[in-house]
Amino acid sequence: MSGSGWCPAGATPATPAPTETPTGTCTCGRVNRASRIVGGVETEVNEYPWMVALAWSASSNNAFCGASIINERWILTASHCADVMSTSNVVVVGEHSWSSSSESSATQKYAIEQILMHPNYDSGTLENDVALVKLATSLSFDDNNNVAPVCPPDATNLYEDVDAIVSGWGTLSSGGSQPDSLQEVVVPTMSNSACQSGYGSSITDNMLCAGFDAGGKDSCQGDSGGPLVTADGSIYRQIGVVSWGYGCASAGYPGVYARVNSQLAWITASISGTSWCDAGTAVTSGPINTTPAPTETPTGDCKCGRVNRQTRIINGQETEVLEYPWQAGLVGYGGDRTFCGGSLVNSKWVLTAAHCTDGTSPSQIQVLLGEHTIYDTDATEERFSVTQVINHPSYITNPWNNGHDVSLLELSGEVDFSSSRIRPICLPSTVDLFAGAEATITGWGTTNSGSQSLVLMEVDIPVVTNTVCENTYGPSNIDDTMICAGEGAGNGACMGDSGGPLITSLGDYHVQIGVVSFGSSNCDALGVYARVTALKSWIEGYAMAGSAEVCST
Repeated sequence: MSGSGWCPAGATPATPAPTETPTGTCTCGRVNRASRIVGGVETEVNEYPWMVALAWSASSNNAFCGASIINERWILTASHCADVMSTSNVVVVGEHSWSSSSESSATQKYAIEQILMHPNYDSGTLENDVALVKLATSLSFDDNNNVAPVCPPDATNLYEDVDAIVSGWGTLSSGGSQPDSLQEVVVPTMSNSACQSGYGSSITDNMLCAGFDAGGKDSCQGDSGGPLVTADGSIYRQIGVVSWGYGCASAGYPGVYARVNSQLAWITASISGTSWCDAGTAVTSGPINTTPAPTETPTGDCKCGRVNRQTRIINGQETEVLEYPWQAGLVGYGGDRTFCGGSLVNSKWVLTAAHCTDGTSPSQIQVLLGEHTIYDTDATEERFSVTQVINHPSYITNPWNNGHDVSLLELSGEVDFSSSRIRPICLPSTVDLFAGAEATITGWGTTNSGSQSLVLMEVDIPVVTNTVCENTYGPSNIDDTMICAGEGAGNGACMGDSGGPLITSLGDYHVQIGVVSFGSSNCDALGVYARVTALKSWIEGYAMAGSAEVCST
């Protein structure tokens, strides 16, 4: 790496909490303003553009190991994968679903020129479990970011107690079957001393552990060699390579990864003569962007660590603390970083998007209510575990396939409206299409800067007719269970806002008319939301059927 390096990367003041005493009156849909503002889940298509599948041959329909792109000629994987490889195997980039040849146009297969195992790899202890694979021909990094490298870790950061993401096509349970589509799971890292409580002296300085004490989320067979990444602002750095563990997601035995920053010197020496990219501004893409593609010639710039996600608050502003007292944030169990939004509809139920909870069990997530600043325990914050996750039965795989992108979460406890300032959103009482209405979207999603907001944001956008929306996404992708809003010029929801509420004012209270579903991957066109009026009877059939406290308008 002579003369170059891994891609380098690129506080929000807390708003004072309201001091008013709760009135104890249960009313819904009122904003609080002073004067103004596990198991894993399927990834989005090419969401992690550095993800690589290692396959036995060009005709294979699954991966035997994972890997990651670190530049246009080199792939990083595990030595215990390389140990069974030969140059007759293939490297597959841009893959998502093995059974679909049309889902990702970025899928390409590359021949292998060279396989380099770490010279000090120990197959008995899995010490130094990293390897490099050199491609016979160079990858092409274009402006679509569908195939791109991951960024390297900081050389001195131990990456203890951070949320990390592991992705792969490995089995969904120990000894189970492999999925067709790429999966991801968020797991917390830990200190090596904490990991040694389960594994003892088997954990060395060249290893990194991640997982939950109670188990339930982990990498598994077939994920070996794949990347463990963590966010650094708007980019992702690879901090680990899937290596080993006792079973998969077993309590007390987290996943063990080869620590990447312990191997930087070897990696640098091994890829000598190649150049590394920098972390410039990325152009993202996604599975449902029927907006005409730019006509400019791709620059081919190497920009690392950018994910391709669909669903953020663009051109928004910070809300006041508890301004929207129904706002919910979905986090991994024990986590603080929201991966989706939601809304409280009564004392016990939260409405969110099915694509946020598809394949997720109640034990893997928690709901934050009254949250304003991520990572801070706000005075208004309340955390709830989840006892039920109920996806709409007509939702299938992706929100654009058949709409119905709603899910209900039953909380393990109830919000006490007599002592809390948290309040539910109202559901609409009419079948109004709300076309032309001024609406508000809230969330902690990515902002104009490209990084996820640490404070709750909001933006006002107009609702448009479905006919107008079809001009952007095509008639086959828009149905009556969807509602569209935005200005087509960069205002609206984007990455991390999925599942959050789209609301509109009816006099002195607000009703929820949409749930953030999908949109243009560049967040530069109309956003598509699940239409609450079309799905209200299903929502009420579960949420309003029990003993939960329902508020009036």
